[in-house]
Amino acid sequence: IKFRHCNQGQQLNQSFLKNQGVTFNSAVQYEYTDHRFKTPEPFRQVEFQRDWNVLNNQIKHDEHLASAVIDYQKNTLGAIHYKVATFLQDSVYKALQQEASCNIRYHAFGSSISGSYLTSNATTKYSSSFFRPKADIYYTTDYVDAELLRQKGLLAPFQSSLTDGVPAEFKAPDGAWTGVIGRSRNIMVNTTLVKPADYPASVFDLADPKWKGRIAITRLTDGTPVWLASLILLKGEEATTAFLTTLFKTNGMKVLNGGSNVADAVAQGEFAAGFVNHYYYVPKKRAGAPVDLVYPDEATGGIGTLVIPLTVAALKSAPHPNVARAFIDFVLSPEGAAPMMTQEGEFPLRPGIPLGDHGADGVRTIDKIRRPAAFDIDKLLAARDRAIELYTPLFT
Repeated sequence: IKFRHCNQGQQLNQSFLKNQGVTFNSAVQYEYTDHRFKTPEPFRQVEFQRDWNVLNNQIKHDEHLASAVIDYQKNTLGAIHYKVATFLQDSVYKALQQEASCNIRYHAFGSSISGSYLTSNATTKYSSSFFRPKADIYYTTDYVDAELLRQKGLLAPFQSSLTDGVPAEFKAPDGAWTGVIGRSRNIMVNTTLVKPADYPASVFDLADPKWKGRIAITRLTDGTPVWLASLILLKGEEATTAFLTTLFKTNGMKVLNGGSNVADAVAQGEFAAGFVNHYYYVPKKRAGAPVDLVYPDEATGGIGTLVIPLTVAALKSAPHPNVARAFIDFVLSPEGAAPMMTQEGEFPLRPGIPLGDHGADGVRTIDKIRRPAAFDIDKLLAARDRAIELYTPLFT
């Protein structure tokens, strides 16, 4: 007995979403097989046993196989697919399987990632749980998460003449992940509201009462947790907590949804200054907005300006390892970095590659930024988790 229902998203296609090139599709399916059912040859796909981690395909029990699928597609961006399924054999075997895939196209770049996760419980010794990724590359804006994957043994170390050119602070010691481009953590100021002589030289200057009601920051996104973790490691938890408490409780710092919202608000004069990653400043400056970019804490004795790398890594399970390694070398080259510099407004982490037309007045290359000393990655991991635990109430 088999039942299947599909929704091709007809109502959605006739709505506003269609005009935006967005389509939702869904489907549900149920199959029941009685234990008395006999077949002269297998009626399921040959990979059924492997996919569900069962020993054989003989029908000895009543079986129930059910699944639900949802697909989201945007014409200019790509598609996301998610499926959840369950397989039951009376009381002797129960399994839940989840599959997801993502195909993204953005200007000159494209990526395809898929994977499945199965949890099964049986009255035999074959109960298990396993994850089957099908990607070659792990690409992330959070290098702390890349380090977590390295520590779990999921990444394949790779070193070449191009990865050797990346500063040590922006890559794993064994080459398991490598920084490609970076963003600095800056203070963006409105030049109509703030004169150059009054620019904050340090992030801690914004605790001064003269900045009350004039500062904005993002939620705990866009690198904010890593920035807070760096403050804890550089200044201590007590000093960091006191600083943030002053910003929020005394000076009334406003939390906005994202970095683009902070940049918009500063450019429009709603706030005199805001904490942003530098790339939010780039389009505003190019458009002629009255804004400037401050690289804080670069004076002697200062903690320096934090730079957060966007990192790339080859997965140990990559089906095309040679392609993965070639891709890493490509994105580290001037030709490979150029599209990301154009689209993201970020700078290469390999010194000597100029910004050219990809930056904006006031944006520096990596070798012109005075940065903190390299962090112990395990301590940074712990500090990031601690920062989220401590400061979530302030940011919500």
